[in-house]
Amino acid sequence: MFKRNRIAAALMVVIGAALLSSVAASEQSDVPASSSYDDLLGLFHEFREFQQPATTDSEPDYSAPAMERQYAELKTYQRRLAAIDPSGWPIPQQSDYHLVRAEMNGMEFQHRVLRPWSIDPGFYNDVMSRVRRVRNLPLDERAVASLQTRLGAVAGIVEQAKANLDDFSAIAGDLGTLAVLSLGDTRASCESLAGSLVMGHPELVSDVEGALAAFGVRVAAQLVQALAPVAFLPAFESWHSGALPYPLLVAAQLAIITVYARIARRIQKGRTRPDRRLGRWLLGFGSVYGGLMLVRLVLGATVAPQTWFDAPISSVFHLVLAAFLLAAGRFHSAGPPPEASSS
Repeated sequence: MFKRNRIAAALMVVIGAALLSSVAASEQSDVPASSSYDDLLGLFHEFREFQQPATTDSEPDYSAPAMERQYAELKTYQRRLAAIDPSGWPIPQQSDYHLVRAEMNGMEFQHRVLRPWSIDPGFYNDVMSRVRRVRNLPLDERAVASLQTRLGAVAGIVEQAKANLDDFSAIAGDLGTLAVLSLGDTRASCESLAGSLVMGHPELVSDVEGALAAFGVRVAAQLVQALAPVAFLPAFESWHSGALPYPLLVAAQLAIITVYARIARRIQKGRTRPDRRLGRWLLGFGSVYGGLMLVRLVLGATVAPQTWFDAPISSVFHLVLAAFLLAAGRFHSAGPPPEASSS
């Protein structure tokens, strides 16, 4: 009895194997045979295009149905490669054949075993790093539109990640930890991109120029009231705290305007590379400087009138100078981290 059952099972295995081999042979017969190296090159270029994920509304689609379709179509590429006979080719061309085969096998392994889009959170960090890649600055109009489209897809990629990584039990702890740690690199990369865009697109630094223009108006107005007073401006004494003799003060103000104008012009022309270390220093100093002038303004208006503190116009324009430092600090803070700057 047992012997008959084993024989029947063996026959079923043989029949199943025969059916599978006949189906495979039938599928293979649909692909024309070739021994042309040019056919290999053509197939390789097609495969390169095929490796890119399908897109939906400009977003790469890593959903389960899209990945299943890609895996099914991969079999067609593998059958086309198997129909090419490289046996008569020179060794270097045969090596190319096996490299293409290895790439296809690698993609099959990705689908059949690794499936990073469904078990590796870091996969989406890598996807977003490719989305925001920029090669040459400044960007032309077409490149700006392309970058805007790709950056607009980031939110959709994040939503895909939330949907595709739905089985937490399948996510290895070390992959999750590594993805969290790599978020810092992703943030630094985005900040570096922001800094590069500012360098290439000076229209983004109007706040720096605005602060400089405001201070220039202040200096010009005080100079007018010193040389040829006019009624529609506050009196000269309202602009001057008396801490420095006016000739020395105006010389210092003109020097500040010259230095600030040079800084603004270099930023506008893209000649200044953002430096995060300098940005932190400018933000810190500008905040302290602005804070002190704000305290001076409040004290002069309340508990210390008729003193050095009681110079509201002067205090306000010291705040303008602090605003310039803060604006320049924001520009530099968009640069790469210090380690990346020095490499």
